[in-house]
Parts: sequence; C-alpha cells; structure tokens
Amino acid sequence: MVKPGLRWQIVFTLIFIMVSTSFLIGLVVMSVTKKTIVNQKIEDAIFLRNAFQNCINALAYGDDDFYHNKEKNWQMQRLLQLFSLESGVENILIIDLTGNVIASSDPHLIGTSLHDQNLNEVITAAPASLELSQDKGTLFKETNKKLSFFSPFYFKNQKAGAMRITLSLGEMQAVINKSYK
Repeated sequence: MVKPGLRWQIVFTLIFIMVSTSFLIGLVVMSVTKKTIVNQKIEDAIFLRNAFQNCINALAYGDDDFYHNKEKNWQMQRLLQLFSLESGVENILIIDLTGNVIASSDPHLIGTSLHDQNLNEVITAAPASLELSQDKGTLFKETNKKLSFFSPFYFKNQKAGAMRITLSLGEMQAVINKSYK
C-alpha cells in the first residue's frame, strides 16, 4: 500500500476542516433562526395579551362588577374563544387570584381550580414569565413543541388574576427541520 504524501495529508486536513466549519456554521445559523422565531412568538403573545386586556376593559367600561359577575362571564369566554382562533394559538386560560379558572379556550376547565406553579408565581409577585417545552432530541437537534406565556391579568388597573397563552411551535420546528436537512 502506498503511503500518502505530505501534500495529500494537507489537502485532506483542509477538506475536513472546511466540512466541519460549514457544519458548525449551520448549527449556529439554525440556533439564531430558532431564537429569532421564538422571540417573534413572544411578541405575538404579548400583543395578544394586551389586545385581550384592552377588549375586556372596553367591555367592562362603567361596569365594576363585570369581572366577578358569573352571568357576564360569557362575554369574556366568547372573546377568549375568538382570540383562540388566531393562528398558532393552542390555549388561552385566565384564573382569578384564588386559582379558579374564569375563562379558557377549553370550556371543561371553567370553574375548576388550577394549581399551576407559573401562574401562582405571576399572581403573587413575579412579572410575566415564559416556559418553552422541549422534547428530547439528539445531540444536535432538539424540538420545541410549544411556548407558554404567563402574565398577570388586570381588571380596572388592579391585579385580578393570571393569564396563560400557549402558542404552538410545531410549524416553526417543521420549517427549521426541512430547511436544515
């Protein structure tokens, strides 16, 4: 067997370095792309929260009992159902200060007591927070299924509970997986 010369060793080493570099650059670009899309989803959640908050304040204008009156809760529930139709929204949930579900895009949860650590933290003192669910992936590939945004819920400028908006990241993950195959 012929032993390769120094020139061929240099060529193979350079090819290996170029392939490795392009692979690592691809990983960095994929990570930056994913972060940018997640940041956009966070902005979408904040926009939805602010829009919902403003709509509730407009519905309740002049009616101080609106939030606590269960007979008027159907208006909040209907509004929440409309917001849930937005593209990428999986679930929206509102609880009061005691943890009871006031409105939800899943009607079976209304009236039940929900014990969610993130929502309870938002009610007590913490500002808005995020939770990014991740499935186990390989060493270089992790999949994110959904992003949950937790925020205080205000009524007449007073904290009245907490709100969770869950956005799907499945579409984003499919695009990233397809573009980096």
